Amino acid sequence: MTGILLRSQTTTRSKSEAEVFFCPEESHFYSHCLERLVFNHCCDTDTIAEFGCGDGTPVLNSLIRTNFVGSVHGYELNPAASQVAQSKIAQYGLDHQYCIHTGSFFESPRPIAEYLIANPPYLPAPDTDILMPLLYGGFDGGAIT
Repeated sequence: MTGILLRSQTTTRSKSEAEVFFCPEESHFYSHCLERLVFNHCCDTDTIAEFGCGDGTPVLNSLIRTNFVGSVHGYELNPAASQVAQSKIAQYGLDHQYCIHTGSFFESPRPIAEYLIANPPYLPAPDTDILMPLLYGGFDGGAIT
């Protein structure tokens, strides 16, 4: 694998850890999966829909390190994470290729896409009374909420 992971910038890390989920190891692994399984196999005109984009780091890493020239539409429920993602996209000049929509993937207008990608870091918990309720994944972490 070539390239580097995006470095945290003070302008994009202004939100507290409690507001925006960030795990460098998870982002690196997901970026690698996206490159190998999706971005390196897409056509130039393909559109990708992303379910739960978080801070955008994995997709940005993949866009920087591949020759993919299609578009990605990410959907994020957390306004703070969406704001961080949009800031990073602008910082790297990729707003023509990566668009973040703040809101539910299921309730928003979305483009016709050839691919749907997701990396839900849903947390197992007995109920939604957790620090980051948008990451609640049911009793075993496998539920999409």
